[in-house]
Amino acid sequence: MKTVTDKEFKAKCSKLINMVSESGEWIEITKEGKVFAVLHPPKEHFKSGYAKGEFEIVGDTVAPLELE
Repeated sequence: MKTVTDKEFKAKCSKLINMVSESGEWIEITKEGKVFAVLHPPKEHFKSGYAKGEFEIVGDTVAPLELE
């Protein structure tokens, strides 16, 4: 995820919107060092299986937790 300041976003708004539209990459917009907005493509642009192969399920995901 790319991060830009509010001033950088204001200066490069059109370019950043096109980048998000083409790549699907999310952009965090910060003001005074804190994230106050996130720019991302609409849900219909999200690809099925977006993070496929990035996670591994280990153990039983349905059984109750054993707390000590």
